[in-house]
Amino acid sequence: TSTFSPEQPAEVVHTEKATTLYRQCERNIWMGMIVPCRLCSPAEVRDADLQKILTEAHALYCLLHGSIQDMLATAGNLSVVNAYLGPFLNSYQKWLVEKNSGVLPDALSILNEMDCMKIFPSDRQLFLSCLSFSNSLMTAAGGQVEHVQVSYQDHVLHTTLDVGQAALVQRYISSVGLAATSKPKRSSPIISTWSFIDKESFMKYEGDGNPVLHIRSANRTDDTGEVSEAVRAPLKLLLYKCDSLLVMLLLRGDEDDVQRENALRSRLLQIVLQSSKSLSSSCSRTLASANGWHVPGYRYLFVDGMNLVTRASPKEKVATLSKDSLAFACKLRSELDNQARFPDQIEQEVCAKGNNHDTWVLVRRSDDRQLFVVLEKSAETLAEATEAIENFSQQEYQGLFSTD
Repeated sequence: TSTFSPEQPAEVVHTEKATTLYRQCERNIWMGMIVPCRLCSPAEVRDADLQKILTEAHALYCLLHGSIQDMLATAGNLSVVNAYLGPFLNSYQKWLVEKNSGVLPDALSILNEMDCMKIFPSDRQLFLSCLSFSNSLMTAAGGQVEHVQVSYQDHVLHTTLDVGQAALVQRYISSVGLAATSKPKRSSPIISTWSFIDKESFMKYEGDGNPVLHIRSANRTDDTGEVSEAVRAPLKLLLYKCDSLLVMLLLRGDEDDVQRENALRSRLLQIVLQSSKSLSSSCSRTLASANGWHVPGYRYLFVDGMNLVTRASPKEKVATLSKDSLAFACKLRSELDNQARFPDQIEQEVCAKGNNHDTWVLVRRSDDRQLFVVLEKSAETLAEATEAIENFSQQEYQGLFSTD
């Protein structure tokens, strides 16, 4: 039929009871997902965000096991792939539903961007402290530490990974129950059992057999001896926590010398113990002075598509918006998705007001950066709403989205 055409394959199908989504994750390999409307109503969640769940599930699988195509080429049949893929997808689905007790996941909030990294805005002194801390870990390891990532309350302070990988690893850490705001679970739905020690508010996480992450690395060569960014290096994950500060290390495995690896971990532990307390205190002071990046009167989302970073109102503040406001904001963002975001247009401005409630939704775009603001009961006219977003742009983003 004209609705389902081979030239334009359907990626999303809406029915009365559910939304069905499809995505081609690799060549000749498709993933599908059925989302009941009772779990994620189309009025509350954009199709684009639901599709990102499929994207993330595939990316997490590749992070843990490598690509499906590579596994098929090695195994030669689907049974081996299903032995890994089936339990992983079941666990991922269980995590999405059970972690959120059947309610809308925070990642799917209308003022959130799943595939971007949440950054921790830091001053020069904090930035240099993180850089020095990272360098000391890399130096002490003698080349055994491939990557370092430091985050505070799930906002990344410093990372040696590329931004896309850093965002994915941060989501992975959250998905297995090791978020910086809570103690780890005794068992993870995606990997094996974890254990931890608690010493003077300091915790060390270590998985059974150490989970292996397959990270793209430009420093490793392929079978031809040429350096390739597509090469994935299996690396062991090690996590340290101090208060709300989380330090992630990706280590090159040394299966043949357990004693050497234990000595390395002991050195790394001492460095983390020496620096983590002061870093955590600095982050806490910065967060308090910035009021958690809450701007009174505004509920906002800033997305830098060029650098894949984001900043938004705290989720506790977003939760104060009415259902009508959230539904209206979701509808507007969905319409912008369908318009393909004006690929030839560098600047864009949208101002819309709900018909039955005092809510303004304002969108401004400058190059690959976008600001999305919801004003509830704070502006009566278009002029007042425009003035409010102008003030916000000047105050928070040095006039980046100003029209003057």
